Amino acid sequence: MIKIYAEGSEYQILKGSLRTLQKTQYIIVELTLNIRETLKLLRNLEFKIQRLGKTNYVLAYHHSTK
Repeated sequence: MIKIYAEGSEYQILKGSLRTLQKTQYIIVELTLNIRETLKLLRNLEFKIQRLGKTNYVLAYHHSTK
């Protein structure tokens, strides 16, 4: 599991972590900037996205492990 709280740099961190993300089943990320790009990146990596309540946080997860 990875949790990212980066005050607006979430997209850049995820983009630079592609190899690690391919091995990760769960990610919790606070979306503040570049929201569409971040969600698109996660979906392109085959993550499902679930919003966590009425917050800026989302859970990204792979439905099954590889």
